[in-house]
Amino acid sequence: MNGKYRKEVRDWIREEIQERDSVILPEFTRETINHFMENNGLLGDLLKESLEPLVYQMAKEVLGESRHAAQGQYRARQFAYANVQLGDEMVTREEFESRAKKFSNRFSRWMEHAGDRHYNFMKMNATQLQAAADERRKRGTTEIFTAEFFERIAGDIGVGFVEEVYSPEQVDEIWQEMQE
Repeated sequence: MNGKYRKEVRDWIREEIQERDSVILPEFTRETINHFMENNGLLGDLLKESLEPLVYQMAKEVLGESRHAAQGQYRARQFAYANVQLGDEMVTREEFESRAKKFSNRFSRWMEHAGDRHYNFMKMNATQLQAAADERRKRGTTEIFTAEFFERIAGDIGVGFVEEVYSPEQVDEIWQEMQE
């Protein structure tokens, strides 16, 4: 499936959120579900689209169990607990633990952005590490500036709302002034 029906729901969500000043996710989730409950055609298509990967997974598990059914129910239950599924592959607990140990260090799997791509951290050279550090520093500086901007506005408005004290243009002027 191509996600067409999930896209339809996502587009509706995007439109609804853009029209709001704030969103409380649990309430918004209930509201969204209630909205789409009225559209049985879409619900059926969305369910079919969403169930396909779930049914595939369940069928694969049942097939795995069936290979060991000849050894009896006890062995089938033992199999379910003695093996671990990794993607499309079933591996023994020992193999899983071996693989987990190999990848347990966060830096062996860490992918870091530098320039125009992501690199495995352990395979980065000094130039790539410096580029990544510069990118992170720039993002950090932006976040710190934005926090200081919010604090400035908060100090100006007191207990009210931004829109009661400033127009969007005035807020933009303060932003520009603080950037200088």
